[in-house]
Amino acid sequence: MEKLVIGACSNIDTVKIENKISKPFLNGASIYSGYTAELITPTRIITCLGEEPENLEIIENAKKYRDSKNPKFDIIIIKGGKSFKQLFELLGTEISVVDKDYGNYNDWNPDVPKFETDTLLLGTGNPIFQKAILDSCNKANHILLDSKLIHLQKRMDKVNDLLKKVDTFFGTKEEVMQLLENCNLPPVMITSLFKIYPNLKTIVEKNNRKGGRVFLSDGTLYTYEPEYSFQEICSDGAGDVFAGAYSAEIANGANIKQAIKTAAQYSAESVKHFGMKKIQIINQKKVPIRIEERRWKIRNEQDSNRSH
Repeated sequence: MEKLVIGACSNIDTVKIENKISKPFLNGASIYSGYTAELITPTRIITCLGEEPENLEIIENAKKYRDSKNPKFDIIIIKGGKSFKQLFELLGTEISVVDKDYGNYNDWNPDVPKFETDTLLLGTGNPIFQKAILDSCNKANHILLDSKLIHLQKRMDKVNDLLKKVDTFFGTKEEVMQLLENCNLPPVMITSLFKIYPNLKTIVEKNNRKGGRVFLSDGTLYTYEPEYSFQEICSDGAGDVFAGAYSAEIANGANIKQAIKTAAQYSAESVKHFGMKKIQIINQKKVPIRIEERRWKIRNEQDSNRSH
């Protein structure tokens, strides 16, 4: 049985610097979460791409990356489909996403290989693909779901089905608020999400390099942030780095606090770099992380009572 399997979509992206456009390269959640997790524990990636002709060369280059330390990489080609694409551009001292094409992942029926794993991360990607990954998994002690706001908005029915089975949900503050809204709950009633989804034990509210909050169903709240500020080059993929490192730590049996610390360190370091340099560098340097622990449920319930 494999320790960690990550099911996440890949992007075909390009970079514009002045008037030059880079060759297309493989990017996205499967890369950042999968290659980060591999630094911690043996990891298998199951991802999907569109049927564009240039994908074959890109796939081969991805498989060669990091030589023998490469995670096992399963790629499903979407017949007749196109990949999710992004265009990055150098703006001042930062590299930012300036254009996105979300492809057409929504209605195809992916043929995912059967597998067994202790820990399954359903990375950022299309909910139908995530569900196909989940259906192919015979057993997992931990199931973690990373999502995107666009998918919460457009495919809440599928996200709802997934959340009934996961024990950890990753999302930005906006995505957590969107989930509350889709459940017809006011913003202060995060505690009610644990009642709606009984299997849910942890909600990780990510905020790029600046830190975030982790809510546990037992009423514990962890807040985390870097101990000092630093220059940010590209925040794209920072959340995927966090999810990959967190999941790998959980797969290795680490406690929640240790998983948060490692994930936050890697995520913070990743925004100092662009592209695959995030993965090459993040395990070499450790950004000091401040973690605070307190109770949140009592205050949360008091606030929710005042909201009615």
